[in-house]
Amino acid sequence: MNQTDSIKEIKYILENFRTPEKLNDHPWVKSVVVQHEVENDPSLTQKNPGQQLVFSLVKLFRQLMPKTMPKHGKRLDTNWGQFGILAAQYFAPIVYGTVFPRSLRDAGGRIDVAISIFVFNKPVDELSEDEMERYQLIGDEVEFISVSTLSDWQNQGIIKLAEAFTNYENYLINNKATIQDLKLMVTTERSLKPQDNKKKIANQLKKQRYFLKWGQKKKGWIIVILVILVFLLIGVKVGQIIADTQPVLTDLRQLKSLVQISTSDDSLISRFTQANELISKSRIDLAVLHLEVQPYLWLGRGLSWVPKYGGDLAQADLLFDFADGTITSIDQVVQSIAPVFESIQNGKTVIGLSEITDQLVETQPKLAEARISLDNAFVAYKRLDVQKLSPSLKDAFTQNDNLLQLFDEGLNVGIALPRLLGATDEGPKTYVVLLQNEDELRATGGFITGAATVVIQDGKILSYKVEDSLEIDNPDQYYPPAPWQLERYMDASHWVFRDSNWSPDFPTAAKWAEMFIVTGQNYSADGFIGIDQEAVKFILAALGPINVDNVSYPITSDNVISYMRTAKTISTIDNQGVVHRKIFMAVLTEAILQKLEASKGVPWLSLFTNLKRALDERQLLLQLDDSDTSLFLAKLNWDGGVRAHTGDYLLVVDSNIGFSKVNAVVNENLKYEVDLSDLNTPKAILTAAYKNNATGQSECNLKRDTNSSTSQDLYDIQINRCLVDYLRVYKSAGVELIGSTPHVVPAVEMIPGNEAIPAKVDDLNNEDLNGIRVYGTLLLVPRSESLETSFTFKLPTSMLETTNNLVTYHLHIQKQSGTVALPITIKIDLPNDAEFVDASPKGNLEGNKWMLSTDLRQDIELSLTFKKP
Repeated sequence: MNQTDSIKEIKYILENFRTPEKLNDHPWVKSVVVQHEVENDPSLTQKNPGQQLVFSLVKLFRQLMPKTMPKHGKRLDTNWGQFGILAAQYFAPIVYGTVFPRSLRDAGGRIDVAISIFVFNKPVDELSEDEMERYQLIGDEVEFISVSTLSDWQNQGIIKLAEAFTNYENYLINNKATIQDLKLMVTTERSLKPQDNKKKIANQLKKQRYFLKWGQKKKGWIIVILVILVFLLIGVKVGQIIADTQPVLTDLRQLKSLVQISTSDDSLISRFTQANELISKSRIDLAVLHLEVQPYLWLGRGLSWVPKYGGDLAQADLLFDFADGTITSIDQVVQSIAPVFESIQNGKTVIGLSEITDQLVETQPKLAEARISLDNAFVAYKRLDVQKLSPSLKDAFTQNDNLLQLFDEGLNVGIALPRLLGATDEGPKTYVVLLQNEDELRATGGFITGAATVVIQDGKILSYKVEDSLEIDNPDQYYPPAPWQLERYMDASHWVFRDSNWSPDFPTAAKWAEMFIVTGQNYSADGFIGIDQEAVKFILAALGPINVDNVSYPITSDNVISYMRTAKTISTIDNQGVVHRKIFMAVLTEAILQKLEASKGVPWLSLFTNLKRALDERQLLLQLDDSDTSLFLAKLNWDGGVRAHTGDYLLVVDSNIGFSKVNAVVNENLKYEVDLSDLNTPKAILTAAYKNNATGQSECNLKRDTNSSTSQDLYDIQINRCLVDYLRVYKSAGVELIGSTPHVVPAVEMIPGNEAIPAKVDDLNNEDLNGIRVYGTLLLVPRSESLETSFTFKLPTSMLETTNNLVTYHLHIQKQSGTVALPITIKIDLPNDAEFVDASPKGNLEGNKWMLSTDLRQDIELSLTFKKP
């Protein structure tokens, strides 16, 4: 059946939801989907065919529920809108007895209630106010939603439901065929079990049927015989089942080791090939194991009392459903992306971004099947009681839960990619690249020196423009007051685009940047990308040399930063007499885009690998409006978000507010000392040390020098200045600042009013993010001088995880975007006579003092465990 016919049938079925008896003769009542549900739910045999069909659609509809919270903002979350309108119109009345709406507008007003009912799986009168508000999509905006929007949601929802039914039907048919093939393969090729053992089992099953018939006559003996039979079967089968389980467990361990992406292209290709082969093998091994135990799964439900493995036996059917759905989904994903991977590997094939996009579009049907398979796995997973599983299985679920969630979100991204590349009916996508200069360090990576606006459709760049940050603001519009630090120390009267990244939380900074773009240029964006000079180096390291207009030498990863520093101060005047600054940004961007669009020899794997490194090291930040993709980026910490972590947390943020590029020659190192000697009063001291290697006159004068003969001289002057830094320290909620060593900033020309700033630490309650406390202080480091400042914190005892006699201290140190690899030393004092157990990463232990010297190239996740004295 083609897609158009499926959509028509779904519409007909939904129109007759109130009277399912009218569907008794519908051809779909004999579909594999309906028959599968009847086989798995014997109670459905008591229903008429139309009711069975309705039940099957209800179960399938639940799988279409979005996995994330409804997204709010400049546009409503269409995924939830599509789900909600169908829930309100058809499914909530059937499943939960709500009123059938009189019209489409009436259904639109019931969307929030319908969503809450399905999310929390209970009638409306049992929902709390908090539950009603948590998944609210429409709220008070119902009157502002047009009927055309509701109709579009309805149509798209029906299309999704039709696709889900068709894909599930195909999946069940293919899966059934696969199992039959495997049965034949196991019978003819595999010899894990001697043939006489099979005969034994066949004879035992024959005896079982005989004894059951006999038991109907001899009811007094039936319980005894069944117990004997159970132990007999267990005795015969347990050894073989354990033997068949080992290949599956081995496959899973090997798969886990392959998921880490190497920085080597050859390694990535090798890993993908190995994974492809291993996944296919895993499906076979799992199917063989399933065939082995299938006849006895019914026995397991009564064996929960068995020591250690009772929980496994009692939930064996759910475990197999979960495993089968997961490995099938992974296999479908790998098979769908294999052609894309083969096209881009090593740049052997001439292929551009638009061709890659076309291939991604072609993967969508297979990814949709993978989505259904994984959703089926999650249905089984939610029904599992993990706490009752054997220790090894319980650990496997616990250790791989994050990996499973990451795959779930990554699959959603794969489905979203064509949309993100402007290759769907939603049309072109607009992205703004914030060009950040870490020589003038700011919270999300550097001063926003410019912005590139790129419009993409079908993977092709329709248009782009690169602008100096000053050109984006419109002086005729209203701008809000600047953050008080910029107003007080830089005399900034208003908050404008170039300072929009004052918050280190990139999603927050992106919202402000979009607001300023809307104010100044009257357009919005579908996402923002933060990029600094180091990220440009990573890109050119993959692409190779590029030629830039009016530059006599090729630009490479080795010389691109020196080129940009030289070119940043060059301006041009157009025919209207308008001065354009930083024209290098446009020509450099154009040269990179031209190389990408040339489709000849682009080493895509190297490029993707280097971009991943830039994301891991926070030289590249991504904020996208797509909710599924946002979840994926947040999980990998690629969105530059600032969020609380379990245990202790630290983020040190430097913001250059001295009109200089001095961070190019400033060395900074951090020391974090944790005192756990008294577990009732844990403390921590942060010390930040700065060395300004700038040269020149000793006094701090920030007047701009413009009489130098060359652009390089101008930039050198901006580099060789005093460092004026507003330092912020982000800590976990519950932490208390109990001491500090701030410094007086003397009266110098850089400070408005030429007055001294007293030594103080600011409690920045207004900047708290996600339950994180923030403290700040102003620092001045003259040329060729050094300075240290420290903060002493009292840590809450709840930060320590105590289990029996073991104490675990967790610490997450987040790297500031734009920095490269700040040296950091971590010291932890343990209680006297405490017994050190383990630490990750490994450090050095001397007595009761543990120490690690490393760098903040990436975030640091530390865990240290010891026994109480």
